[in-house]
Amino acid sequence: MDVLVLPSLFEGVPVVGIEAQFSDLPCVFSDKVPNEVKISEKTVFLSLEQSPEQWAETILSCKTEPRVRGGEAYHSTRYNIKSAHSALEDYYMAIAETLP
Repeated sequence: MDVLVLPSLFEGVPVVGIEAQFSDLPCVFSDKVPNEVKISEKTVFLSLEQSPEQWAETILSCKTEPRVRGGEAYHSTRYNIKSAHSALEDYYMAIAETLP
């Protein structure tokens, strides 16, 4: 696979998009996909109102990006188990402090 393309009309945060970015795969999403999915600079959002030619041009330009194992998304703190653990622990500790 060279590029993940997700021209969705309706979408939650797509796990496939996060997985693709962790594999350092360039991604082209419609602007209907929530911005929260973006964890890599190799991610582009396009309006569904743009022409098929514009979509094709963007997809083909992404295809030239070199892929690096363990790329930038791999080191993202948003989807890292250590930072998620720390955030959850902080959340529970804050709740515990409010208890009598």
